[in-house]
Amino acid sequence: MKKNVLRVISIILVTCLMAVLAVGCGTDDDKKQENNTANTNSTESNDKKPTATEDVTPKSQDSEPTSKPDKVKYTIADQVLVDNEVCTFKIVKAEEDDFWGFKVKVYCENKTADKNLMFSVDDVSVNGYLIDPYWANTVAPGKKNNGELTFNSDYFDEAGITAADEIRFKLKVYDSDDWEADYFVEDRFAIYPTGKSADAVQYPARKTTDTEKVIIDNDDISFVILEAGRDDFWGYRVLCYIENKTGKTLMYTWDDVSVNGFMIDPFWSKELGPDMRCYGKITFFDSAFEENNITTVEEIEYTLRIYDYDDWDADDLFEEKLTYKP
Repeated sequence: MKKNVLRVISIILVTCLMAVLAVGCGTDDDKKQENNTANTNSTESNDKKPTATEDVTPKSQDSEPTSKPDKVKYTIADQVLVDNEVCTFKIVKAEEDDFWGFKVKVYCENKTADKNLMFSVDDVSVNGYLIDPYWANTVAPGKKNNGELTFNSDYFDEAGITAADEIRFKLKVYDSDDWEADYFVEDRFAIYPTGKSADAVQYPARKTTDTEKVIIDNDDISFVILEAGRDDFWGYRVLCYIENKTGKTLMYTWDDVSVNGFMIDPFWSKELGPDMRCYGKITFFDSAFEENNITTVEEIEYTLRIYDYDDWDADDLFEEKLTYKP
């Protein structure tokens, strides 16, 4: 009985060994065939030389294009704008930023012995368009600080800016603990990160639309309604273009606003520095429309007021009650 069992086991083992050997032989044959095929394909490839414009770099179907737009070359470096007994403010360099889009690195130094200094920038424009980095920095007495002014690339795209050739701003330096004290620095500056001269910088022309309505456009100011419609975030918005052609800081406001006869205030205003322009979005909340059962905007009444922000006693540059029908 035991002999029969051993005989069966032996037969099974021999059968398995023969199967393994057969698979191994088949694999060798397959490899030889694959090598022959590869050699044939290699010969064909060598016979066909790539042309000058042909890309011979292997690519997968899911791979992205290998070519990327060249980065803008910013040449500004270590430009000192202020250096006195109180403080130093220097532009270290400018460069593209992977997260925001663009940034300017700055150096701040507080030379006082007993004052906390606030460094801030206002009325910032890039290539003529208002694009505020909303930057401010406090530096303790006798200390230094490296900061970054970051600019959102979405605003560059909106204005049609491909490179920051010119940046204008007002620099303010003051005692952060005494707001009634005079500023140590309150001056306007212009820097040219790409190395272009002021005369060589070209400001992008404003957008135009088939539905635009020019409210005013003279030697001092411009206000143009470009279009109106739904906004995915707010609810409803009026897109406008405004421009300040004067050497003053101007304030643009909408007052006494009504939609289809219902008083709905969008709480919109825009401060615009000298020789600046920007796109504005006058927005209305969905909730305000729902409260007044407004499903279609038939008309918007408003008073457009434009005045000197620094001189409230001066006459308005423009003040008129208007009606806009989208």
